[in-house]
Amino acid sequence: MSPVVLIVALVFGLVAAAYYARALQQTGPGPQWKAPMTLRHPRDLAVWFKSLSAQARRDYLLSLAYSCLFAGCIAILAYREGSRVVTVILAGMLLLGTAMKFARRVRMRV
Repeated sequence: MSPVVLIVALVFGLVAAAYYARALQQTGPGPQWKAPMTLRHPRDLAVWFKSLSAQARRDYLLSLAYSCLFAGCIAILAYREGSRVVTVILAGMLLLGTAMKFARRVRMRV
């Protein structure tokens, strides 16, 4: 069972990375902001600009969804191995990522 979950997790991770790269490629070099909060991830914020295509936003949301599935699979593996701390951390990442995905989906109506 564990090798199957590991393979599924790797597939989800690769698909998430592919969608994320595709979404960021469509955003271009990204804006240069001076605000301290946005210095870290300006391209992630640029995905939500109305001037960009809806396809870029869809790809970004799909990358978030597949990242959540990846975290869920890894949490299952950690649980099966008996690592409770890692399981709790990954489950928290799964819940946080899912909440972020749905909040952005509702707010942006993609």
